[in-house]
Amino acid sequence: MQKIAVGIAICVCLAGGAFGAGQHPNTERKDLKQPSDIQGYPCAAGYAWFYDGGALSSCRLARDVPFGEARVSAGSWITLTSDGKPRFVSCATIRASVQRLAWGARWAGRAS
Repeated sequence: MQKIAVGIAICVCLAGGAFGAGQHPNTERKDLKQPSDIQGYPCAAGYAWFYDGGALSSCRLARDVPFGEARVSAGSWITLTSDGKPRFVSCATIRASVQRLAWGARWAGRAS
């Protein structure tokens, strides 16, 4: 249980960077037809975003991977700065837990 709490705390801290001030350079969305390793990150098939210079901006992970000082699970979305450093992450395990909690509340008649 303590490992889960630590994992959630790390994801929340990393996600906090998503709301920082400042302009983001323009990005372009591309459709990856198959999983691809891009700049050392295992991006899943589907959409990925790239900065104007071609550097990876964001993608969904195909497998578990270290991201900064945290280990991030497959299915999570990572976002990098324009110079390739970890910026923030949207953890797949937290999204799934929140969806299950929301569904459970609707099923029990507690959510509007």
